[in-house]
Amino acid sequence: MITVKRVLLSAVAMGSFASGCGASPYMRPVNGPEPMGVPPNQARVIFVRPSNFQLANVFTIIDERGDFLGDSTGNGRFSVLFDPGEHYFIAWTESTETVKATLAPGRTYYVEVRPTWGMWKGRASLWAVNRGSGLMKKRPSYLSDTLVATPDFAAGQAHLRSLGQEPSDAARRGIQTYNGYSPHDKADATLMPEDGQ
Repeated sequence: MITVKRVLLSAVAMGSFASGCGASPYMRPVNGPEPMGVPPNQARVIFVRPSNFQLANVFTIIDERGDFLGDSTGNGRFSVLFDPGEHYFIAWTESTETVKATLAPGRTYYVEVRPTWGMWKGRASLWAVNRGSGLMKKRPSYLSDTLVATPDFAAGQAHLRSLGQEPSDAARRGIQTYNGYSPHDKADATLMPEDGQ
């Protein structure tokens, strides 16, 4: 059933519908060169949303602790530096679609954010840009066709703290979501060390 769900999410997200312009008070536009280097003791993950579908909706991405990573906006991208090792990235929407990543130092990874309709509001699924997904060939267009922003981690995290237990509950549900994926869906939602460049 989850396989069907992720296939349907992907198919719907291929459409193009704009109903306004979503912006986040916790993201700052990057003017000038985008920082792309990776410190040797960290890994960089780029979260990219190359579609203007559900343009008015902003999707908050959190980690396994419920910490703020950034807000995904239409036709936009942002990157976050992580310590190497295992991490979960969760789209905190009506659902909690999740990517599990095992990151190697000095490498850059990509996660595609795909919006779709939900029951009451927009949803988003996360797709690992890995060697088996067929998405790696899209990396140049991810960078050329989207606008870059940088997260205001302090402000975003302060907002999440104001929500009490909700972010950590969402993180727990996200890990459960990943663990409930079929093997096929896990393949689309897993980054391995060798998937970085």
